[in-house]
Formats: sequence, structure tokens, C-alpha cells
Amino acid sequence: DIHTGYAFCEGLKTTASAEVKSAFLAGWGGHLKNVRSVHCDGGPENKGCFETMCQETGIKLERSVPEDPNTNAIAERFVQTLGEGVTTVLHQSGAPHEWWPLAAKCWIYNYNRTYICPRTGQTPFVSVEGKAYKGKILPFGCAIIYKPREADASREEGVAFLPKGRNGIFVGYGDTHTSSYLVIDIKELRDSNRIVFTTTRAIRVVAQGSKFPLSTFRLPGTTLASDNPRHAECSTCKKWQVPEEEP
Repeated sequence: DIHTGYAFCEGLKTTASAEVKSAFLAGWGGHLKNVRSVHCDGGPENKGCFETMCQETGIKLERSVPEDPNTNAIAERFVQTLGEGVTTVLHQSGAPHEWWPLAAKCWIYNYNRTYICPRTGQTPFVSVEGKAYKGKILPFGCAIIYKPREADASREEGVAFLPKGRNGIFVGYGDTHTSSYLVIDIKELRDSNRIVFTTTRAIRVVAQGSKFPLSTFRLPGTTLASDNPRHAECSTCKKWQVPEEEP
């Protein structure tokens, strides 16, 4: 967003205009009345039902000049900034490049809550939501101790003196309205070489010495799995799509 600096990204399976519309509504649906115009290129994904939605909601659709990236310079420059940010967090965390969708969403989330927009003098989150962010800001791939959900904890019922927290790796944020976090259980990864995602609302960063443990695992050969039946595997990119938890 040019005024507030707020950024949003969403992975698309195809370039169909219906997917672009859904992604746009996922990012801006709650603030659609404040969107005055959308600037984009002339690609087919920005036409069809997406163009119809803009017309119905009174959003002015502005298109860049074909074959002239200078007329879409703001978007082009931010895509470059996003790419540099994702490259940095992947290298820092030791995660494989196939994890870029997770890294991109995490980077965007942190950006919106830390970047000071020159136009407003405050973070994009404050400009859009009208309140300060009170949650945690965590680097992608950092080592954490998390409290498992009741469904996970029940697996070990009857075993006394187990710690309430588990060692995990932070890989993103869950539902932004409930401050939940997406983590990978280290024990599952170490014992079975499987990547098991889970969500939690209780999390604590561990000591600096073991801050990014992903580099100690042979991740390219691991298998993706999910302990939550609500998670669904994308048939195109073969990555686990983790929906936000229901309130």
C-alpha cells in the first residue's frame, strides 16, 4: 500500500483471475472500503473476475504501460526487496530454498510490524489496524520452546514428570487475530526425519547459542507431514497449506 506501506503476499497455484481475487480479499477484505485504487500490470490474472470485483466495489484499476517496468516501479522494487528479505532469512535460518513460501509470509508479517513508513511516521500495522502490535516478533527458523495443544499433549497421558514445553522451530505466524505461531517439533524431526507442523499460542525463544537449529538437520531428504487433519497438501507445489485457526 503506497500510503501506509502495508504489504501482503499470497502464493498462487495458477495465474487465474479468480485466485488473484481470492488472494486480494484475503489481504484486504477487512479494509476494502479504504482501498481507492489498485495499480497493476496488464496480465490476464488482473482481468476477469478480479477486474469485475474492482468495478463493483468502486476501486479504480490502473494499469502500467506494457513492456515498461518503470510504470510499475513501486511494485517491482518491493518484489525485489521481498526477494532479498526471503533470501536473507532462508540463509540465516539454514532452511532449504523450497521453504520460501513460509519464509516470505514470515518476512512480510515482521515487516508490517517493524518498518517505519516515511509517509506516516509509524509502522504499517499501526496505520491499518489503528493500534499498536503487542505480540512477539520472531526471526524465521529460530529455536523456541512451545506449549503443545491439548490434542498433542494427550498422546503422552499417563507419563509423569514430563515438561510442559517442547523444543521447536519457529516457521511463521498462524491466526493474526489470536497471536498463534506455526512451529516444527524438533523431536519429531530428529526421530523420524518428518516435518510436522503444529500451531500454538504459548511460545518462548531459547538461548542465543542454539538460535537456528535447522542447519543441523538434513532437510532436503525429509518428508512433509501434518498432525492436523485440517491441513491440506497443495497438489501443485506439494507443500502443506496451513489455514488460520477458527476463532
